[in-house]
Amino acid sequence: MASDRATGRGGLRRRLTLAFLLAGLVPAAAGGVLGIRQSLQTAQAARLQSEERLIALSAQAVAATLKSGLHIVLAAGEEGGMRQAILAGDRERLWAEVRSTQHHSLGFSSVLVLDTKGTVLANSLDPGVVGQDLRERDYFQNVMRTRGPYISPVPYIGAATRVPSLAVAAPIWGPGRDLVGIVAGSFALEHLSQLLAPARVRGAGGLEQGQVYLVSPSGLILAHTDPSRRATQAIEADAGSRAVLVGRRGTITWMDESRETQISIFAPLPEIGWGLVYTHPYPAWLAAVPDVFPELLPALTVVLALSAVAGSL
Repeated sequence: MASDRATGRGGLRRRLTLAFLLAGLVPAAAGGVLGIRQSLQTAQAARLQSEERLIALSAQAVAATLKSGLHIVLAAGEEGGMRQAILAGDRERLWAEVRSTQHHSLGFSSVLVLDTKGTVLANSLDPGVVGQDLRERDYFQNVMRTRGPYISPVPYIGAATRVPSLAVAAPIWGPGRDLVGIVAGSFALEHLSQLLAPARVRGAGGLEQGQVYLVSPSGLILAHTDPSRRATQAIEADAGSRAVLVGRRGTITWMDESRETQISIFAPLPEIGWGLVYTHPYPAWLAAVPDVFPELLPALTVVLALSAVAGSL
């Protein structure tokens, strides 16, 4: 009898010890899960803030490049050199003027002058294009319509460069403020795309992640770190492009056509109306983090119940 009572007391002691251990470990485990989740979310938030600042700075840099080019051609159109060369029909002097204007910007692939009918009068890169009719170019039509400087969002194949390009253009004024021509500076899409590359974040192994692209108000991709995507339309599912074109700055997740979750960090180009977007896959492990604790909670509740039962046996 005494032996049985001793055995019973020993078993009860072990069960109580197990129950207390389980009751103590379960809350500790729950706290650990919450702590891990909080740490992951904090790290991700810090990373996104860093990427947002980088994209905003990159957008400002691209905008500054375009606006600097616009100021250069605007000044050239206001000064007397081009006007006098056009009115005198002096092609040699006009060619010298466009070459001088190109040297003011390392980003220009060429500088050209058109008359008011859209005919090329001079080109800094290739005099052989003189006489070509470029009246259909977006930059020509807009300057003729508004009589003001213009940054064109419509790519074209350069007459002299023979590569996809964008142009900034300005009117050339005569003595009585009558329009005598248009001066345009062209940027190769390749050059603009090179300006975007530093915005990509390096991941594990130092590899650049994701893609950075410049999108016009119509959703046309003007520059892209992937050459095959330049001068193409942003996909309909691209929520980052849609958000940035309404002037927003920030971060958004969306699902692409292959059902993979993407995250876009975006910022508008100041005073231009275009948008810069950095998109990369959203980490699968991070997407699951918010659901880890809710799914674990029922299991922890069961363990707590079992520990209580074990202590009462």
